[in-house]
Amino acid sequence: EPNQFGRGLVKQSSEMIGVYFYQSGGSLLDSIYNLELLKGVEQTLSRENYSLVLLNERAGTLADEKQQPSFYQYIGKKRIDGLLLSGLNVRIMQDAKFRELIDQGYPVSYIGKKFHKRGLNVYAQFEAYKVEMVRLLYRLGHRRIQLFDVLTHNHYLEEVRKNVQNEMPDVVLKIVIEDHIQDKKSALEVLRKCIQQEGYTAVCSHNMQFAGVLLSYCMELSIAVPQKLSSLSVEHRKDEGAAYYPEISAFYVPAQDMGAYAAMQLIQVIRGDKVEQESVEFETKYIPRKSVQERNIV
Repeated sequence: EPNQFGRGLVKQSSEMIGVYFYQSGGSLLDSIYNLELLKGVEQTLSRENYSLVLLNERAGTLADEKQQPSFYQYIGKKRIDGLLLSGLNVRIMQDAKFRELIDQGYPVSYIGKKFHKRGLNVYAQFEAYKVEMVRLLYRLGHRRIQLFDVLTHNHYLEEVRKNVQNEMPDVVLKIVIEDHIQDKKSALEVLRKCIQQEGYTAVCSHNMQFAGVLLSYCMELSIAVPQKLSSLSVEHRKDEGAAYYPEISAFYVPAQDMGAYAAMQLIQVIRGDKVEQESVEFETKYIPRKSVQERNIV
């Protein structure tokens, strides 16, 4: 039977798209965001008769400046016709070879804020909705807010902190990187210290899975949500937060739609069609539920 790679060598096309994940820890399939993104990508590629290749890389593998991201091998050997990056990190953004790849017109689309004059990207307004999370809690009287996030978002978080300080100078915003929390015991200690010692009245989580874990920890520590602590999160699957008790208020990031659009961008470039929008920002919508409560300012 005809081999797909063999056919690609003949006509200079593999009819395959690589999706690159730079994982901070665990399996990429543990993440609802990754699964929803892949669902959107796969649906588009399948409809257009393309296949998907997963390219996964662990955080730390690029610590050595001589170590190149694995996707270069697939591009160099023409194993893929285009590349979709599930997110950006500082190392890749500063990589001259990656910028050259974009400048040369290779089909690359990335999920994240546009950082180069050329290239395709899809963005969910990360910095904007993170600040809006704090702003919403601020209007409800919260002045000490803890924000949990991941190391791969580090290059965005400093801008978030700066914008919060400029707009709401009386807010104490503490950013905690989840990757640095080693186990349940240390997570419980972080939460206990946050509430009982430092007086934080609200927490923001980077995804619904972590928000659910925080809810269970609050129960163990007898911290009532939302009476004692308001909890706000991000969801990547519609109505994901409604499955928890109390239901978790969240900003909905349409990961599936983002993946579908990014995949379509790539196919249009590969086929030589006109791309309607090279840079697209998807709106994040706030879904109020029962985990956030107004707090009287003392």
